[in-house]
Amino acid sequence: MNRLHIATRGACSWRDRLAKPDTQWERRYSALEAAVAWEVAAGADRGTVGGLPRPLEQLFVGGSFGKPPLLLAVAEHKVPLAGRGGDSQGVVWALVRTAAGVVSLSVEAKAREPFGTGNQSLEAWLSLDEPGRSKDNRQERWTFIQQHLPPAVGSGYLLVAYQLLHRCAAA
Repeated sequence: MNRLHIATRGACSWRDRLAKPDTQWERRYSALEAAVAWEVAAGADRGTVGGLPRPLEQLFVGGSFGKPPLLLAVAEHKVPLAGRGGDSQGVVWALVRTAAGVVSLSVEAKAREPFGTGNQSLEAWLSLDEPGRSKDNRQERWTFIQQHLPPAVGSGYLLVAYQLLHRCAAA
């Protein structure tokens, strides 16, 4: 995978970056709707501070971080993870300046799609028995992901959705 990124020319530029563009690019589904939201936000703030979709901006403002200017956003950003399997691919990875400093933000949007297989917990994902999939590979991937998360106490992350943990590590 090439690590170079280019600016978009509207929502249609996002389609080519999808893992499965023929099935993921539909109205009222996350890929297209997220692309539109980010492009509208970028267009509304041309030449000024801003650039985040309003719901995200409100989270920062409501959390006393001030109005967060978008420094950089990469559409359909892929992050390699150890072990066999695909990269972690979030809808957007962004750098945002806040009153507390620069924040690395990974955004995963879902509209009519599940968040992982049944939104399974880390514990369920680690013990999943799938034909052709190795539990050792899952453990290797989880060991890698843990290096990019704050240390957990006790059973810590076992009940947290695996998809949420791997997206956090990808940020």
